[in-house]
Amino acid sequence: MVLEFNEDGSIKMPEHMLKSKQKEKESVVLRRVQVNRNNPAIAHLRIEFPEDINNPKEVVTYYNKIKDKRFQSVEHTIRQVDKKTFVIEVRNGTKYMYSSLEYLIKCFESKLKTKNNVIITGVWDKYN
Repeated sequence: MVLEFNEDGSIKMPEHMLKSKQKEKESVVLRRVQVNRNNPAIAHLRIEFPEDINNPKEVVTYYNKIKDKRFQSVEHTIRQVDKKTFVIEVRNGTKYMYSSLEYLIKCFESKLKTKNNVIITGVWDKYN
């Protein structure tokens, strides 16, 4: 691979990376974020919308509907970070922590993909 540079001296991104970034900007992104991997393990599921959300209560209402359907022993909370982003956080690092977050990813993916392109990205450090 040959490195190319822009006129300003910055590294030029390959075309496939530019396309991937553009697709991400136009999609709902469900992002796995490992905040802390040691005790207590802390993980986030970020739900990032491409535009401001007109009715954020829809996201919270859907979360409240699904949050206790599986892995009830895992405590998690949701908060709105800005007009386009929500974060679901698990702070107690239980045995089923990552399974619970993966379940929430699948639920939100199936709910959101009917109206949006959905991208799932990121990894959990200790998830098998």
